[in-house]
Amino acid sequence: MKKIIVIFMIALAAIGLVNAASVTPVYESGNPTCSDLGFTHETKFDPPNDGTKTVTNFGSITLDNLDGDYFDWTSTFPIMAVISKGGPNANVFYYTPDGSYGDTVLVSPTNPTNGKPYGLSHVTFCYEDDNEPKVPEFGTISAGVALLGAAYFVNKKRKKN
Repeated sequence: MKKIIVIFMIALAAIGLVNAASVTPVYESGNPTCSDLGFTHETKFDPPNDGTKTVTNFGSITLDNLDGDYFDWTSTFPIMAVISKGGPNANVFYYTPDGSYGDTVLVSPTNPTNGKPYGLSHVTFCYEDDNEPKVPEFGTISAGVALLGAAYFVNKKRKKN
C-alpha cells in the first residue's frame, strides 16, 4: 500500500511540474500598464485588498494579499502577465504564450535601502481577447495516466506474490 501512495504522489508531482505557473519576475522601471507591455486589457486591484473582481465577458480574478508585500492570485481565464507595483517601480510576472490561471507568493520589487520588498501599491492583471480556457496538452494527460497505470500494475503484481 505504501508503494501505491508513493507512486501516486510522484504522479501528482509530475503533473504539477508540467503545469507549473511560477515564473521569475522582470523588473520594470516606473509605473507600467498592460498597454505599455503590449496587452489589450487590464484589471487593477488598487488598493491591493483581498477580493474577487468579475471581468465582463471573461470571468473573475481573485487576489489574496498575504501580508502587504506578497500575494497569491487565481483566475477563471488565462492571465498573460501580472504587474506587482511597489515603490517607484514594478515586477512583471509574464505567463506567455498560454497564460496562467494562478500563482503564489508574488512580490513587488526590492527596496535597495533595506533589502526588503516595497509595500504593494497595486496589482494589475493583463489579458487578451483571444484568451480561451486551455485544454491540458496530451503530454500532461498521458504522463498522469501512465504513472497511475504503473502504480496499478505494481500493486497488482505485489498482490500476486
